[in-house]
Amino acid sequence: MSGSIFQKLRRQLLLGVAHRLPPCEEITPLISVALEKSLSLRKRVAMKLHLFTCSLCRRYEQQLRFLRDAAQSYDNNSQAQHVSQAPTLTSEARERMRRTLHASSSQ
Repeated sequence: MSGSIFQKLRRQLLLGVAHRLPPCEEITPLISVALEKSLSLRKRVAMKLHLFTCSLCRRYEQQLRFLRDAAQSYDNNSQAQHVSQAPTLTSEARERMRRTLHASSSQ
């Protein structure tokens, strides 16, 4: 019995807090900005409280983090493949360059 009373009180508290917080339309841009830079204390607290009460915005934040991490991972892998596929000189070309540089530095 006390468990159900506790759950009802918790729900009422969350609903009371949720009604005094900025709406999702104001929080979703903050979620995006917060992934790239620091927010002011006021905005950060408002966002965290909203996320505590709103499962949809929590899901949105998780999806943005996933997309950001996937894009960074793709970019890192793409750069690594690009470096490994960079053209290299043949040993003959390197030797010709060495001889040319040695000859020009001797003069």
